Amino acid sequence: MNIFTNIAKKFRSSIFAEYLPMLFVVLVFFTIASFITERNLSRKEELSKIAQTIRKIEAKEPPRITGNETEEELRNNPYINHIRTALNGYLDGSNTGAEEVVALDDDFSSGCGLSEADREYYKSKFILSEVADNDYGGVQAYIIFIDKPDTIFWAWVYRLGEDDQYSLRGFCKAGPPDELKEEFIEIMENIIESGELRPSW
Repeated sequence: MNIFTNIAKKFRSSIFAEYLPMLFVVLVFFTIASFITERNLSRKEELSKIAQTIRKIEAKEPPRITGNETEEELRNNPYINHIRTALNGYLDGSNTGAEEVVALDDDFSSGCGLSEADREYYKSKFILSEVADNDYGGVQAYIIFIDKPDTIFWAWVYRLGEDDQYSLRGFCKAGPPDELKEEFIEIMENIIESGELRPSW
């Protein structure tokens, strides 16, 4: 009986000694992973709180777009005019008027950012499909380029401080879905030809 006890003790001690470093590494890995996960969650919560605060502050601001603007008021609206300024800045390589994340986004797989592949769109004048205040400040507009009316783009222009400086803060492809593209193009070509949606920039 004593022999079996000694064998069992030696067996346990050798296994323990052999696997102790591996157990230590696994424990450290899970501790670090847990810390990173908690940190990411708290950062997301923090960003969410900041976004909510910005929305509350912006909700108290007077409207920038009421929905009752005349063609002339839209034509003179600095937010809408700035979309053209930013597009021209991208086209001439100066990136004037666009934030870096929008102008220099190499990964266009998300459909957001100004893309070299879409330069032909940006050269064209565009019409407004819809325009409204953005919940996080500034103005958002859905635009369609006259020379290539197959895509709706979403643009978000933000006013920087009180100096009447503006920045294109967001620019994304917003539709239509692939299954409706042909129908959309046909409708848009008819609308553009009739002059129903104006003015153009």
